[in-house]
This record gives sequence, C-alpha cells and structure tokens, in this order.
Amino acid sequence: MTPVAEVIGAVVEALRSIPELVELVGGDAETGIYAQAADEQARDLSESINIMPTPAVMVVWDGIASAQLGHVTRLGHQVSILLRLDIPQQYHLAVAAILDGVPENLSGGLPFLTADIHPDLVMAGVPTFGRLLDAEGTEMWQMTLPPLIEAGA
Repeated sequence: MTPVAEVIGAVVEALRSIPELVELVGGDAETGIYAQAADEQARDLSESINIMPTPAVMVVWDGIASAQLGHVTRLGHQVSILLRLDIPQQYHLAVAAILDGVPENLSGGLPFLTADIHPDLVMAGVPTFGRLLDAEGTEMWQMTLPPLIEAGA
C-alpha cells in the first residue's frame, strides 16, 4: 500500500495547483493549503482543527476504507479536505474549485476528482461533504474523498 505521507503529499500538491482554490486561501498555496502531518504544533486532529488559520485548506488522513471497483471490494486510503474560509459564501466556491478545478501540476487537463493525482492510485467513487464546528463553534466544511485505491492491485 502506498505510504500515507506520499498519498497526502500528492493530494496537497494537486490542490495547491488549482488557481481558484489558491485564490480563496489568500493567494499563498504553500501556507494556505497544507497537510495535517506538516503541522508539528498539533498532537491530534482536533487540536490541528482548532489551530487551523483562516483562510486555509488542511488535508488529513482518516484511515483505511473499502471501495467497490467493478465486482471487487478493495481497501484504500481515506482522505479528507478541511476548509476554513473567511466568508460563508466562499465554501461553495471552494467546493466548486475542488470538484471542477484543473490542477496545473498534472498532465491531461482533467478536473481534480478525475485526474491522476498519484501514479499508483485512483479515486473509487464520489466525495461526500459535511459541516463541522471547531472548539469555538466556528463552522468549517469537510470534503471526504472517495477511497484512494491502488490502481494495479
């Protein structure tokens, strides 16, 4: 199975190359879009969420999930994208950027959800969306990607 850091890194790099998403986090892809593992101040996910800056996009590994590919059930990495933005109306724009935005770092000109964000992985399904609250009651959005499964397994 592909290492977690490699999976998260590929998702972060693809998101950082979607111009519309970078604009929503203030134009700085490096600090505005990052992986939870890169945040050495936090000890767990809830702490990472509570110290997450605004605006920002944080990519987190949620564990392993099963996915149906044809008639075969396979295991893959479960990854979520957490969004914390300045204005509530921006969440719809961020979701549209992730769903329809074309990562400039990938060949093929395909939107993020259908692009080959990692040479060994494919997304098996469609994402889910939800809202959550941090410790202070500030609303955030969470997009859970379909499991990322090994393409050749």
